[in-house]
Formats: sequence, structure tokens, C-alpha cells
Amino acid sequence: MERRTALRVPVSMFMTQYVMDQPFRSLVTSLSATGLYTRRLIMPFDRGSRIVTVEIPLPGTTDSVVARGEVAYDAFDPNFHETGIHFADMARKHRSMVRDYCESKRIQILRGMMAAIRARKHGHEVVSV
Repeated sequence: MERRTALRVPVSMFMTQYVMDQPFRSLVTSLSATGLYTRRLIMPFDRGSRIVTVEIPLPGTTDSVVARGEVAYDAFDPNFHETGIHFADMARKHRSMVRDYCESKRIQILRGMMAAIRARKHGHEVVSV
């Protein structure tokens, strides 16, 4: 069953996840107004709680977004630990920044898709950026 309440956008940005005040670098692979999905190399740690703090430097801004989140999903493979985190508490300004960033990223993706459709319709080769 789908539990997400907001559309995710694909991203590739590093963030810091604090687990019991210990920083861990993670790669954010998707972001929405209500949460994110991260990947990091497997390393031993004891979370002790499903509550984490995340610090995300959003591209195009001078601020980092800081939020308290709850781990909603964990997955492990031989090399990576993937985590889905639902934002639980965030400053209103940061919530707006994340929402606006996701919206502009969705528009950018849709514009690229429309350009590709138009180019194919007119027999032009599509060049992705």
C-alpha cells in the first residue's frame, strides 16, 4: 500500500544524518515535501531510536534545511543501507524551502519531458542536460 502523501523528485545531493548526535553522510536520492530517501555505505551503528535529525544543503540556497524525522523504512544490501525518512518537525521556513525546491524540480523535469516529446514529434534528436 502506498503511504506517501507527496510526490518525490529524483535528486542527488549529500546530507548529514545525525543518529544519537553522531553525524553520518548520506546521499539523498529522492525528496518530497514530507520526507526523503537516502543511501549510504553500510557501517556499524546503533540507532536506538527511529527519530533522527537531518541537515540538507538545498542547491540554489544559502541555508541548510534542518529537520527532525522518523525512519519509516530501512533496507540493506551487501554494500548500502537505504533509509526512508518522514519529516516529523521542521521550521516553517525550511518546510517552504523544501516544498518550493521540489515544485521547481518537478517543473524542470516536466519541461524536459515536453521538450523530448516535441523533438521526437518533429524528428529531432533529443539531447538531455
